[in-house]
Amino acid sequence: HYMVSYEISPETRNKAQERFKAGGGLPPDGVAMVRDGIILAVVGFAIAETLHFVALGKWVQEWSDLLTFTINPIVNDEEVQEILG
Repeated sequence: HYMVSYEISPETRNKAQERFKAGGGLPPDGVAMVRDGIILAVVGFAIAETLHFVALGKWVQEWSDLLTFTINPIVNDEEVQEILG
């Protein structure tokens, strides 16, 4: 899973809202949106599940002209234990 956070600048807000209304911002094949949310209409997030990081990158690329993204992997306790050794 990945947490995809984004911010919408005041300069691109209207264009981003219009694009969202026209197509909904759904992810491409290979990426499942587990959860999403918008905070104050200018900051949002999606929890995405994928085995294909390239598909996730393509989804973000489609919106990168209007939004600023941060992508972080989400790991569970067992995975953290494995990372820590």
